[in-house]
Amino acid sequence: MLRSLRIEAYWDNASKPAISVPVGDFFGTAFGQTSVYDTNLFTNPEGRSFAIAVPMPYRTAARIALTNDSDVDQPEIFYEVSFRTLSHPPSKMLYFHAFWRREMPDVGKDFTILPELYGNGRYLGVSIGIHANPAYTLKSPSGDPQTFWWGEGEVKMFLDGDTDKPTMVGTGAEDYFGTAWGMQHFINQNSGCTIADQSTLHWSCYRLHLPDPIYFHKNLRVTIQQIGGGPLKEVREMAAAGAPLRAISVDATARFYPLFDMKDPPKLMDSDFPDGWTNYFRSDDWCATSYFYLDQPASNLPTLPPVSERIKDL
Repeated sequence: MLRSLRIEAYWDNASKPAISVPVGDFFGTAFGQTSVYDTNLFTNPEGRSFAIAVPMPYRTAARIALTNDSDVDQPEIFYEVSFRTLSHPPSKMLYFHAFWRREMPDVGKDFTILPELYGNGRYLGVSIGIHANPAYTLKSPSGDPQTFWWGEGEVKMFLDGDTDKPTMVGTGAEDYFGTAWGMQHFINQNSGCTIADQSTLHWSCYRLHLPDPIYFHKNLRVTIQQIGGGPLKEVREMAAAGAPLRAISVDATARFYPLFDMKDPPKLMDSDFPDGWTNYFRSDDWCATSYFYLDQPASNLPTLPPVSERIKDL
């Protein structure tokens, strides 16, 4: 239901909503689940209610709509909207937007968190859901599934005309979300992980760019690489079992091998392949809700996908 309910907001009588996001994802947690958290923008104090405290200015009119796109009745909805009227709007006012998308890109293709957005504004942050592909699991000696780390990919922000080389490049998903390898449950004011479930292979994380604002004047695009990592022996086992992957680098203690930049790199199954921590391109099921301010009441971004795409495999 949290994926089927759609919240939308229209500013200044625009025909297209500035906010059009599944309710659960809008408030910072993916997969139609809830979690106890308190951040600078969102809160779910007991894991059963949502609140957002974000300025959403408008000049002439505002309309907020909640739509149930499922075939199941939701008999009770409780809500409160607080607002104040001003004698005149701020002279350089920006409109609040929220955008959701989901994709399982092929191996070697980055997941697009935010497609090319045109205008002048500020990127406020993102909440991301990752359903790790079960192909990248092995049975441990105890018989339990052993999941391998999905979060070596770099977050990239292409600002104001960037093409191949982004202005901002991260060093891995765990660093972007303010922690270290493995990504367990934690809640901070501007970054955290509301869901970290090894049994279901679900992770839901957020990053708010409040102390480190990101401004753009022409356009903005945000992506993250799909890169996993693990010991060579296990990576080979996953590949042999049919997991879609492509090795791209090896940290062999005394030497680092940038396979992606080598003219004739060794192949994963070759006897001379270096033994060490092996990073590889992989393919997982991603979703993302981006929050941003824009100088227009409606953006150029696509509309929200139908409910069938939103709830698939939940």
